[in-house]
Amino acid sequence: MSSIRSHALAAEHCDAGVLLDHVRRSLAVRHFALVSGFTVEVGSFIEFISELGKPLTYYGGTEGSHPEHAAIHRVRYDPEASSRGELHAVDGPLDLHSAQSLRDPRPRYFCMLMVDSGWQDQPFGNNGESVLVSWSDALDLLQARDPEAYERTRATLLSDVPFPDGTARPVAYGLEQTRTENDLGVRLKYDLLENLRAIDAGSPEAESVASLCDAARDASRCFQLQSRDLVVIDNDRFGHGRMPVSGRRTTTRGEVFHNPRELWSVTLA
Repeated sequence: MSSIRSHALAAEHCDAGVLLDHVRRSLAVRHFALVSGFTVEVGSFIEFISELGKPLTYYGGTEGSHPEHAAIHRVRYDPEASSRGELHAVDGPLDLHSAQSLRDPRPRYFCMLMVDSGWQDQPFGNNGESVLVSWSDALDLLQARDPEAYERTRATLLSDVPFPDGTARPVAYGLEQTRTENDLGVRLKYDLLENLRAIDAGSPEAESVASLCDAARDASRCFQLQSRDLVVIDNDRFGHGRMPVSGRRTTTRGEVFHNPRELWSVTLA
C-alpha cells in the first residue's frame, strides 16, 4: 500500500547508521518503519534491531523457532507443527493482535523481516499479505460511528478484562506521551475475544472487544511485504496480522509442495 511503501528506505544505498536513523525517525513520527533490501543474515539482523531494544524470548523464557537465535520466530508453514496448532507454523489468516500481549511491562517494538515472500500468484488478499492497524485509528473510527456508545466501550477497555491466562488486565492503557485523546496503548491477544465469549458472550467486556476488533479490521492497512523487507512497529500503538495464505499445494499427479514463505519476527523490550 502506498501509505506504507512510500516511507521505505532501501538498505542497499545506506550504511547501518543511516538506516538506524531512518528507523528511529520514522518510529518517532509514524510509529512504524520500513526498510527494503535488508540482509537476511541472522547476526546482522539481531545486531541491527538490538540498537532499538533487547530481543525477547517468549513467555517464561521459551525460545523461538529459529535454531540460530532464541528470540527469532520463523513464521513459515510446517505441516507437523501446524497439526499441533503452533501459531507460527500454520497457514490461513492471522487476526490482528499485539506482540506478547500478556507480558508486563509491554514490549516496546515488534519487528518482522520477510526472508521469502513465497507464492504470489493469487488475487490480492490471498497471498499472506501483512496487515497493520493503528489502534488510535481504530478507536477514532469507533468514536465516529457512535460517540455515546464509544464512551462506554472506551471505559470498559481501560478497565480490567479477563485474559485467557486467568489474569484480569486492561486491553487499553494510557501512554506517557500522547498526541490525541485516542492515542492509547492496546494489548490484544489473538484469542481474547473467543475467551470472553466463552465466559459470557453478552458481557460488556466481550461486546467492547468485539467492537474494537471490528473497527481494527476496518481501519487496517493491508500490503505485501517483499523478500528482504524489514518492518518495525510501535508495539503499544500498532497491531499486526496476516491475510490468508496457502501452506501447501497438491498437483494432479499427487505431488505436494510447501509454500516457501518465511518471515522472522522478534519482539523488543
